[in-house]
Formats: sequence, structure tokens, C-alpha cells
Amino acid sequence: MSYSSEEYCDTESGNIINCSFLTYEEPCKKGRNKFSNPDICSFKSLITPLSELMPTGSKSISPIEFIMRRKNRVVSLQFQPFTGKLTSSGVTYLSVTQTICNLPPYPVYGVYNLEYNSTLRQAPIVIDPTDPRTQIKLYLNSNGTANGVNVSDTVSIKSACISWIV
Repeated sequence: MSYSSEEYCDTESGNIINCSFLTYEEPCKKGRNKFSNPDICSFKSLITPLSELMPTGSKSISPIEFIMRRKNRVVSLQFQPFTGKLTSSGVTYLSVTQTICNLPPYPVYGVYNLEYNSTLRQAPIVIDPTDPRTQIKLYLNSNGTANGVNVSDTVSIKSACISWIV
């Protein structure tokens, strides 16, 4: 027996229990729960304005997986690598359409790697609690501008992790 992203195995009874913060598949074995940490959750989200959004290593277009972990007061957010094509020109950053909890008290900046039209770059990633619509921003240029960003350009985002204190 396996269980979905909304279920996990109760270690005492071996029953499947509904739980929205766990996302993995593993056989349910009585007395054993490999992963029952409520401080870790994952979610999938679209990235705008990208078309042909595809996780690296996947053969189909799908949302991107994010893993969020909170230990004590430190939150870490990691995402899987992905590729896509821009659907508009003059874009400053890519937006993650999912809002998140455990936000920092002010914007937190980090750096991630991307390939823009086959050219490797480093650019800022921002967790912004002041913007209610776009809390996760992946900038396309290191200076945060839209210079040289055109429709149909290819973007390959490398996996990254950013942490902050709540």
C-alpha cells in the first residue's frame, strides 16, 4: 500500500491518516513512519511569465516543486531545477504564483544560478513579505533590471535554497 500527498501512516495503528503537510510515497508499515515531521512541507507552483514550464529531468510540462522546512525559527525554502520560455519582453523577475507562510519580517535576498539563452548568470532571489501577490521573486539579471529580456528567450533555473529567520 502507498499513500498520496494528503496521507501518511499512523505509526501506532498502521492506518492511513489524512494530513496536508506531508508529500511523499512510501509503503505504510505498522510501527514505522519514516517521515512524520510537521515542520517540513512541499507544494507545487507555476512560475510566471513562463511557458513550456518543465522540471529538469522530466519529460512533461508540470508545476515546480518547492520544499519548505522550519526548524526552530529558521525557515529554508528549496526548489527543483526547471526550464521554460518567457512569454513577454521586459520582465524583471519570474513570479512564483503560490503564497507562503512563515515569512520574514522584511524582504530577504539570496543568490541563485540560471542559464539565460545558454549563458550562465547569477541573480537575486527575494522572499518579499511586503508583496501579497508575489512573495517569491526570481530575478533574471544580477542588477534587477529587465535589460535584454525578450519574449521566447529560454531560461534554465538551477536548484537553490534560501533561508531566513522568523
